[in-house]
Amino acid sequence: MIEAWTEEGYLEPIDRYFAERITACKEEQPLVAALMAVSRQGHLCLSLDTPNFMAPGCGAALRAVVLPEEIVGEGKPLYRFGERVYLQKNWQFETRFIEHVQRLMNTPLEKLALPLSGHLNTEQKKAVELALTFPLTLLAGGPGTGKTHTAAELAAAFAGKKIMVGAPTGKAAANLEAKIQGRVKCGTLHALLGLRGGADLQKAGPDLDAELILIDECSMLDAELFVHFLRRVRAGTRVVLMGDPEQLPPVEAGSLFADLVESKAVPTTLLTQCLRSEREEVLNLAAAIRHHRVEEVVASSRRDLLEAGSLERLFQAVKGEDFSQFRILSTVRKGTFGVDAINQLLAARLRSPQIPIMITRNDYRLGLSNGETGMLQGEWAHFLGKEPIARAALPAFEYAYALSVHKSQGSEYKRVLFLLPPGSEVFGREVLYTGVTRARDQIELQASEETLRSTLKNGSRKLSSVRERISPFS
Repeated sequence: MIEAWTEEGYLEPIDRYFAERITACKEEQPLVAALMAVSRQGHLCLSLDTPNFMAPGCGAALRAVVLPEEIVGEGKPLYRFGERVYLQKNWQFETRFIEHVQRLMNTPLEKLALPLSGHLNTEQKKAVELALTFPLTLLAGGPGTGKTHTAAELAAAFAGKKIMVGAPTGKAAANLEAKIQGRVKCGTLHALLGLRGGADLQKAGPDLDAELILIDECSMLDAELFVHFLRRVRAGTRVVLMGDPEQLPPVEAGSLFADLVESKAVPTTLLTQCLRSEREEVLNLAAAIRHHRVEEVVASSRRDLLEAGSLERLFQAVKGEDFSQFRILSTVRKGTFGVDAINQLLAARLRSPQIPIMITRNDYRLGLSNGETGMLQGEWAHFLGKEPIARAALPAFEYAYALSVHKSQGSEYKRVLFLLPPGSEVFGREVLYTGVTRARDQIELQASEETLRSTLKNGSRKLSSVRERISPFS
């Protein structure tokens, strides 16, 4: 089975290698290899009843395997919960996540009565009321529904108190700071936590000194970072986690924000009222994707640039664009219509005084984060919310005429040209939704009908057992 699944592309050689390291029993190795494969894809576990390992006919074969106590259980390489099997580290991440959520929810707090402006709709008022009443709340909603405006009102109400506001990426943090109009300084979650590298995630770290913590774009938080953040929140702090559960999950393990929204274990406000009429085109398409209205999505797309088979027509279409307001998005990095090829071509042929760039390595001295985008003008680089930085002082960067959809999360552009080349199907409808909602006013979606239909049929949510294991809020 392992040889067949590897030949068909469902396994990589490294999956077999680790399976052989964990168990010498040939009958057990296919299940362990499948678990390694889904873990590489970001799932916290392998399901045996409705397999998330998609090799044809694998279900019965995997269910027939009886794993021995020598490798399954607390402190062993694997852990089994019902019909789901975990790598021990992922079981621990999920367990710690649930424990910290319940620890915070069980902290007794007095309801605060703070002054608020009258510029909130009914849904937003509910979100603020929950945040003033409970230690941990969720604020969920799509683009244009007023999440950041609600956060700004909360920040204003807590004026004079200790507040922390952050987001997973520098760009998202800068956007949030601009939208709350300087009421409080924002930073990346890594900066708020004082994390300089992956090894720091293994350290306990001091409690966060804040009375209110607002974290945006929580759909981007992977399991390890999420757990590290929650364990640093001290009793008595109010925490509001904001995000759009329909967006792409993190590249690493877990879809924990979406799991938490669905679990009903935490008081949640779902903002549904669109407050920006100029986004009607974008939001209608996003709603069609979210509700699987396939024909509507297909009718909203074009394919002429992709059908050209080369980037020349794309170059002609974008050569007059203002890249401070416009961006090309693609789901892939490699290939004719991948991010790398597009950036290489446009960097060589465009003659623009403004060059979009993306930082690719953190520079804590300059306050620049991996993934943060800016504009290069001559010998100076400009980033939102920062003083100009000399080009010679910049850390490693790359051109950013085109961005991958994953890298675009937390960003917004007035206009977006979104390319969905063949191969995008593996990312599922979440990649469609995320790419489309990066546009504020206008979106042009380029995709073949076949690729669109296949992408809409798939999903990229990462499997966990959070909803089954966590106690509902009452």
